[in-house]
Amino acid sequence: IYKLGEGANSKVYNVISLNNKKMYTYKEYHNNNIDKINKEIEILKSIKTENNVLPKYYKTIIGKNKVCVLTNYIEGKELFEKYCLKKNNILTEETIKPVLKQMVGCIEECNKNNIIHMDIKPENFIISHDDKISLIDFGSSQFFNNKNKIYNLNSSKIGTLSYCSPEVLYRNIYHINSDIWSLGVCIYGLLENKKLFNEHEIYNPKKNYKYFNTFTLELQDLLKRIFVTYPHKRISLEEIKKHPFIK
Repeated sequence: IYKLGEGANSKVYNVISLNNKKMYTYKEYHNNNIDKINKEIEILKSIKTENNVLPKYYKTIIGKNKVCVLTNYIEGKELFEKYCLKKNNILTEETIKPVLKQMVGCIEECNKNNIIHMDIKPENFIISHDDKISLIDFGSSQFFNNKNKIYNLNSSKIGTLSYCSPEVLYRNIYHINSDIWSLGVCIYGLLENKKLFNEHEIYNPKKNYKYFNTFTLELQDLLKRIFVTYPHKRISLEEIKKHPFIK
């Protein structure tokens, strides 16, 4: 029906089945990195969710020069489009709380499926007309089986640089809390309508703490506990859910 987006190695379309008239998302890969494609398909197949916050895999179509994957169509706008493309800030500390709770829920749903998303950013969250939020694009995602373990990232694809955690960007390793760093960058970007970090300039986050001083003490505390260099010392999802700013 129309193109939803395009990346370096793929194009994504909204399509309709001529058989059952249902809407799907159709991701067409250029067949130049079959290992990466197979990894994303494996991750999509592993997702077990009933509440539509993550994509549901349907089918892989293998052509002569391309591979295509069908998932359910999640209708809505990107958080980036809804909140970050406006001249004036829409979200405040109060109005971001229900948005943030749902973003945390999406990441939590990934973790329930033993997946670390690895590309958390406002462009990958879809918000529906009734304000339900879903998480898409698992092209950088990785599996884990131990939430306390640090894993080697055997991949050149590490997500979006300005949202990447220090361990991913500088040490090529990842941890279940790597997505939480990216979530913190999202919080700042959604409230301030600008990036917190420039690419490759995030190793010492303390120099950016000065940008938090217009926030309430509760939010300042949450961000400072998110932007901790060592992932195992970073605030966890469970702790975020109990944090005074959210609660």
